[in-house]
Amino acid sequence: MKASLAALHLREPDQEWLEQIPRTLQASGYHFTKAGNTFRCWRAEWAVSRGALTYADGFQIRRLWIGRGRGALSALPQRIYFHDKSEVDQRPERIILNGTSRPDKPVLISPEPLFDPRRGLL
Repeated sequence: MKASLAALHLREPDQEWLEQIPRTLQASGYHFTKAGNTFRCWRAEWAVSRGALTYADGFQIRRLWIGRGRGALSALPQRIYFHDKSEVDQRPERIILNGTSRPDKPVLISPEPLFDPRRGLL
């Protein structure tokens, strides 16, 4: 998986994005989990089973501090593993894989945009 970062500057240093993100993700057909200020996102059709592993190459959305009183939303690629093909496995990848090699081919090719520069969050 290539390392990449997309960031969206927040106009106001408020917490409104915490309510906007779930609505936007649900309306766009994404599944997600929330832990603190971090969302792990994927689509069911991105899930792949290889042997005992079920995973999806999704992404993580969280607030990124960029300076005093300034923040952005960052979107980073993240592989998400599942228990029983549906429940997100919260353990670190190294523990899940337990010494076996990491699946090499990313599932995620090009997600639909969640942000339109003219309209903001879709």
